Amino acid sequence: MKQPSASALVTLALVAFTLFAVAQGAPSNLPPGAEFAGEVAYVKEAHPRQRLDIASFKKGRPRPLLVWIHGGAFMGGDKAENHAIWADLMKSGYAVATINYRLSGDAKWPAQITDCKAAIRFLRAHAKEYNLAPGRIGVWGSSAGGHLAALVGASGEAKKLDVGEHLDQSSAVSCAVDMFGPIDFEKMPQFNSPNSPEARMWGRATAEALDLAREACPITYLSKVTPPILIFHGDADGVVNISQSQLFDAAMKKAGAPGGFVTLPGVGHSHVEVWMKERERIMNFFKRHLSKDAHAGAMQR
Repeated sequence: MKQPSASALVTLALVAFTLFAVAQGAPSNLPPGAEFAGEVAYVKEAHPRQRLDIASFKKGRPRPLLVWIHGGAFMGGDKAENHAIWADLMKSGYAVATINYRLSGDAKWPAQITDCKAAIRFLRAHAKEYNLAPGRIGVWGSSAGGHLAALVGASGEAKKLDVGEHLDQSSAVSCAVDMFGPIDFEKMPQFNSPNSPEARMWGRATAEALDLAREACPITYLSKVTPPILIFHGDADGVVNISQSQLFDAAMKKAGAPGGFVTLPGVGHSHVEVWMKERERIMNFFKRHLSKDAHAGAMQR
């Protein structure tokens, strides 16, 4: 019998931890002084999916915030998938949040991105309550969550995607990390399929929903004022082809948008693998762009 690889064992361990976190409602082993709030509604009369989890330090200096957006082909997934590394992130000085958003079976596009942006506005509006540094928010995610993180990062100035409450607050972020998210839906092989994950989100095949596909494409919004976006993609990804991230990287360079692209040899469609291999690079990226000095520089531009 073939033995499971180390990466497979890590994946199984984190899946088990996620299931435990879902059942228990809160991550374990948070650092001293950390306070957890779960299932927080970020809009009034919230759908069951319009909720977030947050852990923050109520005492001391306001902390920069990392917001995770889960994957799941826009059809599934849960905010608890990121709980397993919260202790690690908080020990590095961050407050952390994870958000659920309405899935394609709950609501059609653009509900997915307007929910993400509503959650960020909510967190910024409640920055004093959670002791957050509202000008230092980073967003990250994988797969469908990578797409939404990239779109949040790129579309900070796109007011048409800000819908609902706390509109006096910005949904812009300081930086974003996109782990193998789909980017240009027009160039995906399921373009004509009425049953693809994207088609379920649009309500029809991408070929018949080009206006929505282009609205959902982060490339649409790129400019020189786009905050830094760091892209990771494994060249063994059999779910979202690496060409999607290559297109995004090329478009960012053309627009003069800051960021970077890391190709991961032999890595498949797994944020666990990306985190295990690239933890240091990811944390250095957040440290560089969420520091007080980085915020001060952004305010001067």
